[in-house]
Amino acid sequence: MRILVLLKLVIDPEIPQSKFKIDFENKNQVVDDNPIVISTYDENALEVALKLKDKHNFEVNVFSITPYDYQQPIKKALAMGADKAFVLKVPNSFIDSINLAKLIYDYIKQEDYNLILTGYESADWGHRSIPPVISSLLDYKLITYSYSVEYEQNNWIIRKLVGNGFVVLKTNKNLVVSITTHQENQPRYPKVKDIMMASKKPIIVDEINPNFESNLIIEKIEQPKIKKECQFIDGKDAHEKAQKLYNKLKELKLV
Repeated sequence: MRILVLLKLVIDPEIPQSKFKIDFENKNQVVDDNPIVISTYDENALEVALKLKDKHNFEVNVFSITPYDYQQPIKKALAMGADKAFVLKVPNSFIDSINLAKLIYDYIKQEDYNLILTGYESADWGHRSIPPVISSLLDYKLITYSYSVEYEQNNWIIRKLVGNGFVVLKTNKNLVVSITTHQENQPRYPKVKDIMMASKKPIIVDEINPNFESNLIIEKIEQPKIKKECQFIDGKDAHEKAQKLYNKLKELKLV
């Protein structure tokens, strides 16, 4: 079986607020020297794929379309256990979901993957459209918001979150599955040996300057203004200070 994990590379969402900057002219986040990482849910998807590889020795490849420096995050994916990486370099970090899915489809349609995994949501724009569009273009079955995929007796066994629980689905068809975070798919930490071995694994890089009309136009982008206030609570003793603090929190409807 062959598994492909779609990885979106994003500016680290955990950077300090002081380093978060917006390019208002180009309507995008400024990269500067901020680290580039794998989108959170895509790492969960990769872990699901690697668990299948651990158990069944399936082939696991990763694919990313990105304008960013891909070396560190892609090598991390290889160090975690992926066999091969494909990177398609583009000049712009924002491509609408429909055109992005078409680019992915054009690149992978001849590869005959049995399972395609991706995070259920991107960590930058919060988009969730790639899995359904990819499944439609490939004519694969689609299962969303899942956290586990297993393979038993020629069937994929998928656990999908619903409400306060989950359902178990089974199929022998080729699949696209979007993965959410769960205690069962927390990304593994590569060992030193795996990090060293990753440098010997292939990274196939191509470059394209797509010329298409976007289906989504960003009219305006703003950076939230965060107002900070500090108020000291006076009182003759701890009891009085605590009472004043409680009254203030109650006034603000926080308790």
